[in-house]
Amino acid sequence: MPKADLQRFVLDALHQAGGIAEPKGYGLTEVLVPQALAERLNIPSLVTLAFESEAAREEPHALLVTYGHPLVDDLIAYILERQRGFRFYAHLEPHDYEVSSERALALVEETLEFRKTRRPAIEAMSPVLCYDFSFGFRVTWQSSSRIEETLVKLVDGNGNALAAGEAAYDRVFWANHLGPHEEKLPSLPPVAFQTLWQKASVEIESLARHRAKDLVALDQGKYDTEYQRMSVYYNGTLKDLDDKIAKAPVERKEALAERRQAVLADRDRRLADLRAAYDVDHQVALDHVRMFVVPRVAVSLRLQQKTEQLPAHVLINLLTRGLDPFPCQRCGLPTVTVSWEGRWVGDCCQS
Repeated sequence: MPKADLQRFVLDALHQAGGIAEPKGYGLTEVLVPQALAERLNIPSLVTLAFESEAAREEPHALLVTYGHPLVDDLIAYILERQRGFRFYAHLEPHDYEVSSERALALVEETLEFRKTRRPAIEAMSPVLCYDFSFGFRVTWQSSSRIEETLVKLVDGNGNALAAGEAAYDRVFWANHLGPHEEKLPSLPPVAFQTLWQKASVEIESLARHRAKDLVALDQGKYDTEYQRMSVYYNGTLKDLDDKIAKAPVERKEALAERRQAVLADRDRRLADLRAAYDVDHQVALDHVRMFVVPRVAVSLRLQQKTEQLPAHVLINLLTRGLDPFPCQRCGLPTVTVSWEGRWVGDCCQS
């Protein structure tokens, strides 16, 4: 995760917990933290955080926040603990785990394309527990009116969106403990929580920007009408002044020219105010997190490219009955077409 995303994660988490942050300069942010939280995090209630080493050197009292810093780990633990009903468990019946090798292979061939390899063969299949996360973000759009909604993004343990899972997960009766069949299963740990949050927030931020553009477009007709009305008024006023300046004696030209400059300044100010009134600003803040413990079938594949044997691994989600997103092993983004370059690389990273 880039430094900018780490900074955003820390400040977003502190804001969600009741903190108030104010920028203090390059790479520095002053945060007023609720006393109870400050004691929990072992930091002062008024703390200056630095996210750049240079900024920390210039501000000796600042706390330099980096990956692996106890503050980051403590914040993650705090967020997860304070979520009511944070963990949800899917209880499946024995027949729900029944996925034939033929069906698994069909899913692979329907979903993925392994370039320049022979048809994949299945080496092994076994059930495992995986962790999915639902991030709810409170998004506010502000212009002449205010709109607030909660947008939810469901991601798998790699942080990739489970778009097909949202409807399936809504139909599940979730329990607050592992079921008898799930207790014996090994588990695949998710990637770091910061990475999960960052991937989900990027998608929500993109949705929020598109929604802001849509809201601007809805009012574009009103804006154009008002802009035209103001332009006609000021263009007429400026033309009258230009005519007066052309006909005025020398001693009056300077005063009329100053008035013209004042009208121009007033026009620019009012047009800028008009644009600002119809622009839509948005803010995104983490509202809640949920974790879903969902069984999968881990499928080990064997592929052949010329004489070389290539391994690949996929997961079948036992709720959606489809494949989980297959991540490009270079960038981590989901892909459906991959080539072997010492690892499976998607079209996103093809040279």
